[in-house]
Amino acid sequence: RGRSGGPRHLSPPQAVDELLAGAGAPLELREGGVGAVTVTVPWAALGTEPVRLRLSRLRLVLRPRQPGAPGPGSPPPGGSQQGRDPPPEPPPLEGLEALALTIDTVLRRLQVLLEDAELRVELPPQPGGGPGGALELYLPRAEYEDSGGAPGGGPPAVLHKGLRLRDLRLLWQELPPAWAQVPVSPPVLGGLLPGPSELWLHLKQNEALPGPAVELEGKVGALHLLLPPPLLGILRGLLGALDPPG
Repeated sequence: RGRSGGPRHLSPPQAVDELLAGAGAPLELREGGVGAVTVTVPWAALGTEPVRLRLSRLRLVLRPRQPGAPGPGSPPPGGSQQGRDPPPEPPPLEGLEALALTIDTVLRRLQVLLEDAELRVELPPQPGGGPGGALELYLPRAEYEDSGGAPGGGPPAVLHKGLRLRDLRLLWQELPPAWAQVPVSPPVLGGLLPGPSELWLHLKQNEALPGPAVELEGKVGALHLLLPPPLLGILRGLLGALDPPG
């Protein structure tokens, strides 16, 4: 029913980076690791019970992707594909649509649990000598639930996607340029979301149903933000790197 593993590194990170590049994400993976992975598949009730994925001690370090940089799996310019006819499409396979529908139904009943996860986004120091920075997001416990599968295996009328968080912390850190030769200060607390919080997204798939097409529901106990000028500068730098002017 389940598969688990010990500590491991996401090495090489090119495979994960290819997924980010293929999805159009403006971030690239620099480093990653996970302590343990457990997957539980309810074979006796597949399609009605959720598939559960548990990740412990996940750590990801991301950086903004340089504009115009090719993805890790991009072919070199002027490759050997020029002047060749595209390969013929393979004939359709029998039962392919049924298989795709089954996989889609299974993935629409998914639960993901993150324990002691850390996400770090770095902005390297600027070429002109300006300092860089980093944001660190600590998730002691985060649960994602996708309960959009219909009981009969058909297409659902409404997709329900939920996110539960507990004791989320946001830290920030200044990264001085290499020429400054100064020690790097430890991360500083910039935000705190104590206690449990929930966020639900409801997406209507059948236009004949009454109500809005998209509905957002949230429950937040408290939110504490500490926004000093250096943190605001890091946020502006990251936003500018993630969405450069055209």
